[in-house]
Amino acid sequence: MINATLFVQAFNFFIAYLLLRVLLFKPAFKAIEQEQQERDHLDKQIAEREKSLEQKAQQKEKDWAEKQIAFKKAAPDVSPKTVSYKQVKPKQESTKLDEQELEELVKEVQEAVQRKVRHD
Repeated sequence: MINATLFVQAFNFFIAYLLLRVLLFKPAFKAIEQEQQERDHLDKQIAEREKSLEQKAQQKEKDWAEKQIAFKKAAPDVSPKTVSYKQVKPKQESTKLDEQELEELVKEVQEAVQRKVRHD
């Protein structure tokens, strides 16, 4: 048997479905679609930048290879026999500090380190 309550329940279900569709599902689907569009746009930008970086890296490698070839062409021909090396030792004057000057320098360094540690 079909009751009138069955029709009322069907009508209530239909009204609830319409309300949910209009108030909940439609805005949710729009938000999801918008987010997907933004994600696609960002993916496209990332792909373009990666392509640009790859092209720049290839250009740098090409430039580097050209510079190496140009350097090899322009480098003077030097045989190992014509090159002589001299051992040069720098002359350093030794400065001796007396005990008092040395203690003053140590104190200055300690104070500077402490100021740095305290962030003064």
